[in-house]
Amino acid sequence: MGAILLAALRHPFVGRESAKKLVAGSFLNLIPVVNFLALGYALRLMRHVLTGEKTELPAWEGWGGLFLDGLRGARKLEARSCNQISKHCGARRLG
Repeated sequence: MGAILLAALRHPFVGRESAKKLVAGSFLNLIPVVNFLALGYALRLMRHVLTGEKTELPAWEGWGGLFLDGLRGARKLEARSCNQISKHCGARRLG
């Protein structure tokens, strides 16, 4: 378990220009609406890692696709959160 955690913490710093990519994502994440780009980028990175495609941070390319992926991801997270909140509130009323 410790080796997996260590590898996950080192992952953003592996590869060429990783610092620039990390700073760009951090900056974009601070700006409302534009932060969907950063979320889309994070989802792309997760996809790459899960499929075993790349081990370094992907390039900041296809901003339209990143934005749409981030928007879709945010909608799914919101729907899941609302579902959990409604279950919790419904259980409190019954109990």
